[in-house]
Amino acid sequence: MQSERVTVLVGASTFQVPYDLLVHCSTTFQRLVTTTQRGSTRAIALPDLTPSTFEDFLIWLYAFEQTLETENIDSAFQLVIFAQKYQIYDLRNQASNLIRAALYDRYWTIKPDMLLSVYKVAPLGSSLRQLCFLGFVSMEVHHTSLDWKAVFLECPSLGWDYFQYRRSNEIYAGEIEKGGACRFHDHSNIDGWKPQDVVDCPYSF
Repeated sequence: MQSERVTVLVGASTFQVPYDLLVHCSTTFQRLVTTTQRGSTRAIALPDLTPSTFEDFLIWLYAFEQTLETENIDSAFQLVIFAQKYQIYDLRNQASNLIRAALYDRYWTIKPDMLLSVYKVAPLGSSLRQLCFLGFVSMEVHHTSLDWKAVFLECPSLGWDYFQYRRSNEIYAGEIEKGGACRFHDHSNIDGWKPQDVVDCPYSF
């Protein structure tokens, strides 16, 4: 908290964030931070983010115990996209827990623009992509084909995933509740983590 401040530009808003705290949660930020020509300050621009989402991130970042407090699933979804893109694993896993619970309890649904944003940041085989894809297929009876036409046209890999799902490919087998919350986590930041270590997952609920 006492380290040099980084100027973070989010849309028309500017935030001052401790450098060490920022890069501790994600080494991706370390690569993006640039030094001004005078070499006196550091800055980073996040043009694809809204100030409100970054504010939610800061609330999480500054907490003594970094626990996601929001109960707004739309806000959690914006955070999980942000965390996926910038490899903030702890935040990504906590946000995905809320999304999984909302999908499982059927009080929130994946919309076309949401699924498209997932496919833009989450690679093939990623746990976030699997979670949101299964959320899509579990709710597909509530959508018409025209709702999703633009998404399938803009994102051909969604069509391929859907084909594999229909062919019962193992990666998309089962429903959201099977395997527990840890099934949809990314533990790449934990050295030596293995899938069978689920009982030790710090993010499951």
